Amino acid sequence: MDLAEFFTLACLPISLYPDCIIQLFIMKSVAKKNDAVSPVIGTILLVAITVVLVAIVAAVVMGMVGGVGQSKTVGVTVVPGVNATDAGFTFTLVGGADAGSLHNVSAYMSDAFEDVSFDNPGVGKPYLVPRDVVEGGAVTGTLTLTGTFNDGSKYVIYQSQVTIPADP
Repeated sequence: MDLAEFFTLACLPISLYPDCIIQLFIMKSVAKKNDAVSPVIGTILLVAITVVLVAIVAAVVMGMVGGVGQSKTVGVTVVPGVNATDAGFTFTLVGGADAGSLHNVSAYMSDAFEDVSFDNPGVGKPYLVPRDVVEGGAVTGTLTLTGTFNDGSKYVIYQSQVTIPADP
């Protein structure tokens, strides 16, 4: 049976020509499936692409965080309004692993005064920022003490809200 004869027979009722059923079955089994990629290989490719993207993002993020260095440890106490004549605040270095390598401590209080610096501060010695530096009545602000160390690094060694009382 040639192809033309097959198509002629395919148009007639199939029950009259049993050979036609055999030919249809053969054509169906010979036809190729044209899937691009099997589902298993597709899943493996998606997982591989995801792993590569996660590795790239992790490398970029770790590169950004790489600049984080060591911090310094210094203990500080702060007391506002020492007494009636020296109504400012006093800070004292009380120790810490890096207190001996402090070269300078500067104090700054938001909305109160400019930087006040103390060179070569020692542990246990109180440092007074007098009332005449803090102008006006009672002041509340963020007090920041910044330490400059012998290696040239600067770190905030104290930061807190502080209220300095008005002149007595």
